[in-house]
Amino acid sequence: MKTSILILSLLLLVSCSIIKGRSSGFSKLNQEVDRQSRASVSTSPFKSAGATFPNLDRQKKVRQVYLDEIARMRKENPSDTLILTEFFTFNCPGCEATYADIQKPGTIRLFDKKTSGGYVFNKEITEAGKPSEYSSFSFQVKEIFRRMRSGKTWNADPAFYGNEKCKDGAHTFYTIFFPDGKVESMYVRCWTLRPGGKGHW
Repeated sequence: MKTSILILSLLLLVSCSIIKGRSSGFSKLNQEVDRQSRASVSTSPFKSAGATFPNLDRQKKVRQVYLDEIARMRKENPSDTLILTEFFTFNCPGCEATYADIQKPGTIRLFDKKTSGGYVFNKEITEAGKPSEYSSFSFQVKEIFRRMRSGKTWNADPAFYGNEKCKDGAHTFYTIFFPDGKVESMYVRCWTLRPGGKGHW
């Protein structure tokens, strides 16, 4: 009897180790995105930032689909810099992001929220294939890339990109995945920077 219990205990321990090993990549990436997002809220100049903590609590539970895609893209092209955008509706504490997208220059992969929770891949938009639609989704990320190319720390001054003067708008988190494995995030309440960095709306 004792031998049977010991064998069952060992089998359970091995099974748990296998499951943990299979999911560790996702868990590590999710934890890092969550940590960086919370850090960007804690240092944000926007008073509304603190209201997003319940949203981040929820989002940590439902990111799997697009985090798996990020992991795949990083493995496929390790030299790419990727930017994840998570767009939350304003005045909806604890809600999931309305949509999320993953961008690199010339390509956007869009994920829509499912009514049952979580996300589903919608489509890929390329600058060459659909320039107008690509532009509507990419102009903010283009400004982030422009800021990075200028040699400035892209997320050091979120107020460079926007303010809190809009009446509705959104809570938006931008997270960059660098080729060296580093992850950084930024929170912006109302994006007001014009395309090309030419003033604000």
